[in-house]
Amino acid sequence: MKRIVGILLLFVMMLTLSSCATSTVKGSVVEISETGNAVLDIMPQKLMEKANIGDAVVVTIGDFKEEMPFVEELIAEDGKIQLFLDRDNWSISVCVYNGDFCETYGIDTGKKVLIEKK
Repeated sequence: MKRIVGILLLFVMMLTLSSCATSTVKGSVVEISETGNAVLDIMPQKLMEKANIGDAVVVTIGDFKEEMPFVEELIAEDGKIQLFLDRDNWSISVCVYNGDFCETYGIDTGKKVLIEKK
């Protein structure tokens, strides 16, 4: 009986750990757009398995770490940092409304990216 309980506890712990890990997506910055957005190599469908449009996410790129909304239409608020789903180009980028994200925060191509659902 103790053995069965032990196996069940191990199974529950494994499920708990795997569910914690499922809210994270990793990638890198592959391009800096003309407007200074950091274009990521993360496939939109991969991110959308973890987070929905409108969710708050925490984006880490090098030393930069910030909570922001995941949007498909930029929020028209000067200086607002957003994780943007571009359906026309089927890509994900980090943007600053009316700003240059990469220049402002010193972001270069090749930087590792971590996105976590809040």
